[in-house]
Amino acid sequence: MRGFLPFYRAVSLSAAGVAGALAALALGGADQFDGFKNPPVSFVSSHKIGFTAGLSSPDDTGRRYLIGVAAAAQSGVFAVWIGIAFVLGFPDQATTVARIATLLLNIVAIGIAAGLSHALVGVRRKDIHPPCGTA
Repeated sequence: MRGFLPFYRAVSLSAAGVAGALAALALGGADQFDGFKNPPVSFVSSHKIGFTAGLSSPDDTGRRYLIGVAAAAQSGVFAVWIGIAFVLGFPDQATTVARIATLLLNIVAIGIAAGLSHALVGVRRKDIHPPCGTA
């Protein structure tokens, strides 16, 4: 099951992108969303979320839910934006590259921070068991 996790993330991001494209097709108009944070702020937020998600893993309190929400909150907006931009047009190259790089940075930061928090509290792979019915 763990081997499919990157596949699920790719499907999730793709679905968000398609949803953004469909919304842009249906609603038209200019892309007016400007709530993107700069890469350093986004990186720090992703690190905090990943670290907290990692700390929740040892006792399995909402492990999958928290990590899923964290990833969606930090990366979903970028995937939707990409879908909208495919329909309405991308902004200048610098803005486009910064936003795509920030998406990748968020995904990596969440994973690294979760792994670091596991290491700090002594969680090992053998200590984490899949939820009932998924093994």
